[in-house]
Amino acid sequence: MTARHRINRRQFVHGMTALGLATPAVMTRRALAGEAAAPVHVLVWDEQQPAQKEAYQNFLGNAIAEHLKSCEGIDVRSVRLNDPDQGLTERNLEWADVVVWWGHVRQSEITPETARAKIVEPIKAGKLSLR
Repeated sequence: MTARHRINRRQFVHGMTALGLATPAVMTRRALAGEAAAPVHVLVWDEQQPAQKEAYQNFLGNAIAEHLKSCEGIDVRSVRLNDPDQGLTERNLEWADVVVWWGHVRQSEITPETARAKIVEPIKAGKLSLR
């Protein structure tokens, strides 16, 4: 079992901003809602194409999610293209503050309509950040 890293809020915000995970929209929305201590919800989306298995025993998206789970102040869900609704369920997207999107080979399987409705529009509305 991995020990959880202990960091203060300033270190967390600085580190996540440097990684591109915490965005002004997320942090502003949380501060305005009085949720300064609330964790950042990160949805890691991965197409999980077979060639990844050559380098990552359990796919890259799951490796990213496992690392983020070891960081205090972050709640993580890992989803994949083969999940129901391609991992982009309403429940997952309403929960998420940030989506870490890992795609390479299977991007064409996401329709433009799905991408627009479930990813682009929430980003434009300031409800979601994509990294």
